[in-house]
Amino acid sequence: MSQHAEAEEFENARPRNGFMRFFDRAMGHDDYHDEDEDDAVEAPAASSAAARTGGSVSPLRRQTTLRMDQARRTHVTVRRAVQSFDDARRAADGLKEGQQQIVNLEQTPGDMAERIIDFLNGSTYALDGSVEKIGEQVYLFTPSTVTIDVEDKPAPGTRTSFLDRS
Repeated sequence: MSQHAEAEEFENARPRNGFMRFFDRAMGHDDYHDEDEDDAVEAPAASSAAARTGGSVSPLRRQTTLRMDQARRTHVTVRRAVQSFDDARRAADGLKEGQQQIVNLEQTPGDMAERIIDFLNGSTYALDGSVEKIGEQVYLFTPSTVTIDVEDKPAPGTRTSFLDRS
């Protein structure tokens, strides 16, 4: 038997699944395959994949259990006497790390306090966080993972937003 005949016999004897079967049909070479063949493609065994790559195979998603005491643990940073824009940057960095920030601007000059509030409001907005005025010049900035519940609601029509600087 010639090499060409042996190769053709080998190709015809090999079962075709998945892409090769699709390719054979597209090229019109499907005349020698039985139409009742199963189209299911078996996934390669994990051990053979590990052997090919020289590594280990692990699932894409790992289930983790979060303990309740871990879920409730939070970090609050109190910034007393924020005086400079560098202090505001540190507060914004804390927000990015998921920490709540209490910023006291009572001793900060008016223009600088306004710039700091504007900067931290923008940072908080970009992080989907929240802001609450908790004192005359004291603000609570929180990341998106924290919800602020205000129990002492002001009377209707009273302005309490941090943007209301009147």
